[in-house]
Amino acid sequence: MTARQEACTGAGIMRPRLVLPLAFLLLLALLALAALPARAQYLFGKNKVLYNTREWLVSRGERVELFFYPEERHLARLALAMADSAVIELEGVFGIAMNEPVPIILYGSKLEFRETNVLPSLIPESTEGFTDLIRGRVVVPSTGSLSMLRHVLRHELVHAVMLHKLAMVMGERRQYSYQHPPLWFVEGLAEFYSVGAPDAEGEMLLREGILENRLPPLTEMWSIRGTYLMYKMGQSLVAFLDRNYSTEAVRGILASWWRSDDFGKNLQLNLGMDLPELDRRWRSAMRRRYYPTVSVRAPAQERGREIFESPGFQAGPAAVSDSSFVYLETKSGWVDLSVADLPRDPRRHAHGRAVVHGGRGPGVEYIPFFRSRPAARDGWAVLTSPSGPRDALLFVDLAAGEVIRRFSADSLVQVESPSLGPGGRVLFSGITPDGRRDLYLLAGDWRREDPAWRLTRLTDDDCDDREPSWHPSGERFVFSSDRGHDYASPHRNLFEMDLATGALRRLTRGEWTDRQPAWHLDGKRYLYVSDRRGAWDVYLAEGAAHRRQTASYGGVQDPAWIGEDFLASVYRRGTYRIYHFALRPDGDATVQKPEPDGSARAAAYALPAAELPRPIPYTRRWGLDFVQSGMAYDPEFGSAAGGMVGFTDLLGNHQVLVAASNTAQSSDDFFKRMNVGLSYNNLSRRWNWSVTVFHLASDYDPNWELYRHERRIGGLVGLRYPFNLFQRLELSLTVRAVLQDEDFELSLRRPDATLASFYAALVHDTVLWGYGGPFDGERVNLTLGWTEDFGEKEYGYAIARLDARKYWRLSRLSVFAARLVGHYSFGEDPRFYHLGGPLELRGWPYRYFHSRGVLLSNSEVRFPVLHGLRFYSPFGNLDLPAIRGSLYFDAAHLFYHPYSRPEGRWAGGFGAGLELGFGPPIVIRWNMTRRTDFESISRDTEHQVFLGWNF
Repeated sequence: MTARQEACTGAGIMRPRLVLPLAFLLLLALLALAALPARAQYLFGKNKVLYNTREWLVSRGERVELFFYPEERHLARLALAMADSAVIELEGVFGIAMNEPVPIILYGSKLEFRETNVLPSLIPESTEGFTDLIRGRVVVPSTGSLSMLRHVLRHELVHAVMLHKLAMVMGERRQYSYQHPPLWFVEGLAEFYSVGAPDAEGEMLLREGILENRLPPLTEMWSIRGTYLMYKMGQSLVAFLDRNYSTEAVRGILASWWRSDDFGKNLQLNLGMDLPELDRRWRSAMRRRYYPTVSVRAPAQERGREIFESPGFQAGPAAVSDSSFVYLETKSGWVDLSVADLPRDPRRHAHGRAVVHGGRGPGVEYIPFFRSRPAARDGWAVLTSPSGPRDALLFVDLAAGEVIRRFSADSLVQVESPSLGPGGRVLFSGITPDGRRDLYLLAGDWRREDPAWRLTRLTDDDCDDREPSWHPSGERFVFSSDRGHDYASPHRNLFEMDLATGALRRLTRGEWTDRQPAWHLDGKRYLYVSDRRGAWDVYLAEGAAHRRQTASYGGVQDPAWIGEDFLASVYRRGTYRIYHFALRPDGDATVQKPEPDGSARAAAYALPAAELPRPIPYTRRWGLDFVQSGMAYDPEFGSAAGGMVGFTDLLGNHQVLVAASNTAQSSDDFFKRMNVGLSYNNLSRRWNWSVTVFHLASDYDPNWELYRHERRIGGLVGLRYPFNLFQRLELSLTVRAVLQDEDFELSLRRPDATLASFYAALVHDTVLWGYGGPFDGERVNLTLGWTEDFGEKEYGYAIARLDARKYWRLSRLSVFAARLVGHYSFGEDPRFYHLGGPLELRGWPYRYFHSRGVLLSNSEVRFPVLHGLRFYSPFGNLDLPAIRGSLYFDAAHLFYHPYSRPEGRWAGGFGAGLELGFGPPIVIRWNMTRRTDFESISRDTEHQVFLGWNF
């Protein structure tokens, strides 16, 4: 009996015999594997997929350098002119001259933009563009709107010019290590100097926040960090400073940044007030601005009734009948298409049923919440979802609750805002590879195996045409467009097109935005949304009379007829909720002057005449990048700690990583104890590949837990193929020479060897992460490996490892998590699986067990204990971190344990834990465990405290 076995069975153990049937362990295994496909990996994570290999071009203007691909040539001409003029203007605002052109990388759509390797992480759907803080690269997509393109370009160029300003100011003072201003100021600066004061969307958030007293003080802006509300608050604050203290005062904060990188101190030095005083003055101005609106606007609940009481966002309602409707909702954490019935009793709430689940797998990668609205008719629904490199229209049988047909076209990257019409025809707006947004008509019978799709392009110009709505006759439709305004204008009005002739007629005119039209079944009236009175309101158009139907604090959008009333999405208290409104025939009226037929055809705006400077093919431009992912040197030996330097080309498609460390204690051992690796990664195609060479040295063998000096010199070739967002294949081949120092050798085997290892891994990951870690979805990894010893066959082995994890949501904040791990290795030099510690077998010491064969099961219920508790005091507010509790049970069976006779044993533990979440990635866990060998239970409770999420 070993000392470890004695520690488990000696004093402190109660002796009542406990037997864990193998069936119980198998049951936990089945729970962990329930509904999981046979996919796996060695490491988890979703995938960034580069679907298309692009031939990049470069064109240089006066102040910027634009990188684009041939399909974007027309768009690139406009973007380059916009960017050049923006930088020239911003140089005057910030009082500097840029000494290098700003690199701008342009994508033709948001789907293509999500493929960029400039950022290694996945890019959220809500991201409109970004600026690389290290190398000053600006990366933006086209959304089909020249107005939005100009806005995003200017926003990101403010960041680029501000970074140059700070670098110049600090460089003149020989200060090269400094912090940037707070994010709310940085983003507010970018928003204000790109578009000015907040628009109707921003006003909606600020007005509702002031009237409902929901805006955090400036000293607590961290609580909304990165949100759209933070952007709009920052924009309003910078506008307040610019208006009341001049542009020079705002610029002075950056010019004096060398004096203090504390924003409050810098504010005091420049304007003689601290953050609380700025907050007080700004709020006072906002109250004077918004309080009078109480006399003309009211909370949404006074004009309509809220349909749901469930958490999350709801938007995009579309009526299926006079009493039922579909809509998008986020209560699951993903975006789902759900269907619900309108309660007849106004005191009751509706209960939705999800019919299309987004984000659970490659069938529906995700459903864009704000980018597109669903449509419904006669028991069917149509919505948009990405499908590989482009969007697809999904046709849904609502009765069966399944997607029965999909449509996508190579000529379209994005499809949005479908409208179902008579005969199954579909109108929608689409974005082409050259970045233009136009209107399309899709005909065909999706109920048949072969729908015989026929796609017709209805508009073909640079105007931003979107959100079509069928007239009940099926002969014409109304849509929203910026045609008739100046080039890249933010304003849009409503137009009508006759399908037979293509003739256009203007329905509204004004320097505002009219959008989201929806015809009534009688064909005599339609609803639409407009900001003509400073906020998003729903209007009823009947003939020449247009009557406002809503006037609430928050904006009202997405109108959908349901009988003689309508549904709409209302922004209230930070969320979008669906409300039911009664039609108001006596609403505030305005009169639109009708336009003569065909007048809008010539209203497409004229574009700038500037030509695109002659583009040249892109050649790799390397630069130092300080933020890089880890480098894999050897799948057995692990990685070496030490410094890492990363270089990437400008597009991020090529990476060179250099890592080095040294553990020598004298100059004689310097080279023998050097850990160094050089890796090249090619991400320019869907198949990613890498080549690595390394020299690794160690005095410890973690597999056998022996002290011996060992060096490994070799190389690695890796391949990675992402099938989609959720699944991938990884392959690697490593060849290395193993050199051992005989002075440290504690085994009887020969000291040197030449080994080759081949590993293959399948990856599946659909996990949804929350504040405290994973709370829904599944993760599976399956790794197979084989190592060949080219010498005397003492070090060869094979390995198979499965790690499957599943998370079931019990309530909004409670989760049941289960994990099954299986490991087996055979051969002359098997790879042991080490068990013990708070991450796997709780209650047992770290790496207490090791075995060539392991079956491990973890199950845990996680639930909230304390959530959102705040203490107020005269000295400030104290927000306590979220506290979550857990109840867990672990069980493991070890096969072929090297020290046990007979081979095989059980080990486990059960207990409770507490988790303190200070915000990602800081999570502290405290586990209190009773250990068991399934014959007895320990009398003592083991306590383990560690940092990080549990499985």
